[in-house]
Amino acid sequence: MKTITLLKDKYSSKGNSSSARLEKNRVRIAIEFLCEKYLVEFGDVLTFESLPKALNSTVSVIEERALTSKYEFEQLSETLFRVRLKEISII
Repeated sequence: MKTITLLKDKYSSKGNSSSARLEKNRVRIAIEFLCEKYLVEFGDVLTFESLPKALNSTVSVIEERALTSKYEFEQLSETLFRVRLKEISII
């Protein structure tokens, strides 16, 4: 019985991590799409709200270097975020 429980726990946690990665990937794609569509010129501002169940994925995604190198994110409330194009200085 103990072996079955261990296997069940192992595969249950693997399923959870797979679904967490899938959720994070969905959130990343959605945020990238919104930013590319609505942040075209410097000065454009995008405000979006994360679903409470996707909040952990949202916070994780907006801290990734791929997005922080292009955009400035600001958390306005628990689920509300504001995004701007990052100012690039050319010397």
